[in-house]
Amino acid sequence: MTETPTKQKPAMSRWLRVLLFVSLAANLLIVGLVAGVAMRDDHPARRATTELNDLGFGPFGRAFGEKDRREIGRAIEGRSGDIRDNGRAIRQSLENLLAALRQTPFDADEFRALVSGQQTNLEARQTIGRDIVYDRIEGMTDAERQTFAERLERQLRKRDRILKKR
Repeated sequence: MTETPTKQKPAMSRWLRVLLFVSLAANLLIVGLVAGVAMRDDHPARRATTELNDLGFGPFGRAFGEKDRREIGRAIEGRSGDIRDNGRAIRQSLENLLAALRQTPFDADEFRALVSGQQTNLEARQTIGRDIVYDRIEGMTDAERQTFAERLERQLRKRDRILKKR
């Protein structure tokens, strides 16, 4: 019996794997943004919680009381603009990234500039959020800060329980 040699697929190049990963991440971000917009209402406290979660504050942002979240939402919008406008800008930036990914020939410099621009915008928004959170906590009374710490601890325990179920 004669064996026919099997053809091996060429290994995927490193830059192509990175490109696919970035494309997947961009698509997941878009899905998250669309789902977030679909599920949220226009309540300032919900917008602030969404904004703080999007900026990476997670349980920290959810530990604020409703009044604080409402005021944080107003402060974030005051410093960075309307969340819907920001969402549209992010969406446009991701559309530009997708177009760059599909471009033939691929322009690595354009791709890098687009990703760098997205990172710069996110860092600026994170800085705004961080500064607002700092100001909010620094302005709390001792009792308010203790209540915040208790809420934060509950959020962290809740997160731990969710992670243990996985």
